[in-house]
This record gives sequence, C-alpha cells and structure tokens, in this order.
Amino acid sequence: MKITIAAIGSRGDVQPYIALGAGLQRAGHDVFLSAPAMFRDLVASYQLKHLPVSVNPQQIMEHPSMQAAAKSGNPIRLMRSMFREGLPLIRRYLEEVYENCRECDAVILTQIPFGAFDAAEKRNIPFLQAGLGPVYPTAAFPMNGVNLPNENIGFVNRLSYGLVEQGLWQFFRSFQNTWRKETLGLPPLPWDGPGARIRNRAPTVLGYSPSVVPTPADWPANVQATGYWFLNEPHGWQPPDALTAFLDSGPAPIYVGFGSMPDSEARKTTHIIVDALRISGQRGVLLSRSSRLGGADLPKTMCLVDSIPHSWLFPCMAAVVHHGGAGTTGAGLRSGVPSILTPYGADQFFWAQRVEALGVGPKTVSYHKLTAETLARMIRQAVTDQSMREQAAAFGRRIESEHGVEKAVEFITGFLVGKK
Repeated sequence: MKITIAAIGSRGDVQPYIALGAGLQRAGHDVFLSAPAMFRDLVASYQLKHLPVSVNPQQIMEHPSMQAAAKSGNPIRLMRSMFREGLPLIRRYLEEVYENCRECDAVILTQIPFGAFDAAEKRNIPFLQAGLGPVYPTAAFPMNGVNLPNENIGFVNRLSYGLVEQGLWQFFRSFQNTWRKETLGLPPLPWDGPGARIRNRAPTVLGYSPSVVPTPADWPANVQATGYWFLNEPHGWQPPDALTAFLDSGPAPIYVGFGSMPDSEARKTTHIIVDALRISGQRGVLLSRSSRLGGADLPKTMCLVDSIPHSWLFPCMAAVVHHGGAGTTGAGLRSGVPSILTPYGADQFFWAQRVEALGVGPKTVSYHKLTAETLARMIRQAVTDQSMREQAAAFGRRIESEHGVEKAVEFITGFLVGKK
C-alpha cells in the first residue's frame, strides 16, 4: 500500500515520522514522507521517498515575535504568532501537501492535518492520526503546554484541548474553507474545524511511552500510545574522529543542546553553559546546530558538534541537558542517563514535569531563567545522585523494551487492512 505521512516542523517534529515510515516500509508498504525540503538528505538516508514542502518552519521560529511568544509559555499566543508570521505561506502549504497526497492509498495525519485531511476526504481514502504526545482529549490532565492552576477539574482539562485546537484552526479556517470550495469542490468545514471529524472517523496512534504518561481511562480503544518512535543512526554512519577522540580522552561528558529553539542571545547562553560545566567540574559536548551555540571560545574540556544521532551519542554521556522537545525527551530517557530539562515553551514544560516526576532528572528550570549556578547545581545532582542514576538506567531499559515503531506499524497495518 502507498502511504503518505504528512509531517511538518523542526527536525524533532519530523524525525519520529521518518522512523515510523521506515518501519512501515520494512513491513512491505511503499512510504512517502511529505516534509520540509531541508530534510531531503535525512529522509533519503533512510531510503524513504521525500515529497518536499517549501515552508521552512525554522525561519518562522526565528522571528522576534515568535521568540517573545515562546518565552511567555502561552501555547495560544505561540500559535497566534506562528500563524501570523506564516499566513502568507498557508495557501502554498495547503496546495503542496494536497499534491503530495494525491497518488497515495492512505494518509497519516500528523500535528497539522490541514491539506492532508482534505486530500483524504476528496479522494475518499483511509487516514489516521499520528501524534508525538498525549494530544487526544481527556479529563485526566490538560493539553500539554497548557498550564492550569488546578488540574483536578476534569471538564476544564478536556476543554483545554478544544482551546488549543481552535487556536490552530482559526488561523487556517478562512484560507482552508475558501481553498476547499474553489479548488477541491468540497464543502467548508464547520466552525469547530476538522478535529472532531478526524477523531470520529479514524484511530489515533501516539509515539511516546505509556510508562512516561499513563493512558487515561477515558480514552477509547482506538487510541494507543505505542512507545517512542526512535530513529537509529543510518547504516554505515560513523561519528567524527574529533568527537571519538574527545570521548576517549576523559570521563563521560555532559551533553548540552537545545535543538531548533531560536536564541537571540546565543553567545550569552554559551557562556552560561561553559561556566556551569566549569563550576560543576564536568566536560561537555555542545550542540551548535540551529540554536547557534558555540560562538564563544570553548575550553579544551568541551567539544562542539553540529548534528550527531541521539541514539549513538546520549548513552556515551554522564547526563543530557536539553529543551524538552518530545523526541529529545524520549531519546534522553532511552539512554539510561539522567535528563536535565530546561523548557523553552509549549509542550516542553509538560515533558519536563514528567521527567522530574519520574525521578530521572532534577527539578526543572526554565530555559529563560537559566544561570550558570542553577545549571551547575542540576548537573552536579545528575552526576552524583546515585538513586536518580539508578532510576534513569532502569527507565532506559524499560523504554528500550517497548519497541514503539513495531507496535505502531502493527496498529496502523491492522487498521488499513480492515479498510480494504
């Protein structure tokens, strides 16, 4: 069966879907990944067919209004800023995703279903939703990224999902309904958008561990958290010689990286990291990629890397410091070493709270409140707290045993076979 996965976002958003696509392909399906053009080489390295989308989410994330919204920790404000900066791109995005889904037999919708859902509806082909976090409405806890003063009120928790969904839908609504009518000949979607329609017509598969977030009792049977969709290093990949030499030259270092989070003060942040490692007496591996860290001169106790597979790198560390993106959090938990989360915005605070509650990382400090002293304190705790280290190691073994990709493939294949 020809399956198109419609993914959008940063590398952390897209990478799990590459893992899922590779698993589906091993099961005999012909998989196409609709994703930003900048991921062409990454997708090709796993023998998937790449269908490019010209929208570059990284450019949107680096806009000053986006950075201010992310600092606020308010997901509604973040989405408003994202789509205000991205409004000129919406029509192009819808058309490109629709075109990428025109030749397939089934569509896998991801965090932004617009365009792909319309293609499935227009062609009357099966679809299902695949998320990276607990995005299905529940009374058990609020939508990740929504901070409520009292999370014990079930109907308020459930309402939070609709509010976030509406914050997303209202920016697409005018463009999408006009496009559906004029280009596709489809009726407009109702005021509340496609969310309920998608949930009522298709199952939802979720790529995170139920050991991290227990499955709520009010979810239907067709919603399943399978375990994380990990992407291991591609066949034949070898680490840079400079990195292996650094790792061999001393004790296990601390990884520090903030993924695709934009930082207008990257030099200042680099100094905080350098000072924290010096105060804590640790060596470090610093990720420079999208956050532009590393502008300052680094001591010999630190190694700068551009992009190294987490599956290979993290188990070599004494602890990992990161922003708390869903995929990076999963990789940190899998590695079996303590995780130090410094959330930047949105759902990262949710994952940081879970890591802290599981006892596999120190108490969370926001990225925007980070100082050398607080980071050094967290690093010292992660390195010296034997109970935390043992808990992290045990949790890593549990995560590794879940085989999330295989379970997701089984779930998806079972659904699609039933639709034949």
